[in-house]
Amino acid sequence: MNCLLRPRCFLLLASALMLTGCGPAKLNESKSVTLTGDSPATTFSLKAQSSVQKLKIDVAMDSPVNVYVFLEKDAPKMDDNFDVAGKWAEKAKASKKEVSKEAFTAEIPANEAAVVVVTVGKAGKGTGTLKITN
Repeated sequence: MNCLLRPRCFLLLASALMLTGCGPAKLNESKSVTLTGDSPATTFSLKAQSSVQKLKIDVAMDSPVNVYVFLEKDAPKMDDNFDVAGKWAEKAKASKKEVSKEAFTAEIPANEAAVVVVTVGKAGKGTGTLKITN
């Protein structure tokens, strides 16, 4: 007899499908950020999800900073030459420059990990929080 015709097998299969869920995992991360001349950037890695993610980035800093959202494969190398040529925004899925209080979104394709990069603005320092939700 076919397993799907048995009530117990059907219930087991239905339960397994419900547990796998649909869509990306809920994301609600709040990160403390402190940027100085000695530590001018910080990054936050986000795991790949099985479906498209629409990230919302809320910036709350005491001084203007630059925020970029990259696919992990496109993220720049972190070195002393932060975006000297101003090219980071071209590769980013979304970016904001010189913001202290701002909310913006970025769409990340399915099965792609992302990286959020925060760098000092013209003030050369900044302290606050970055909240990332989907």
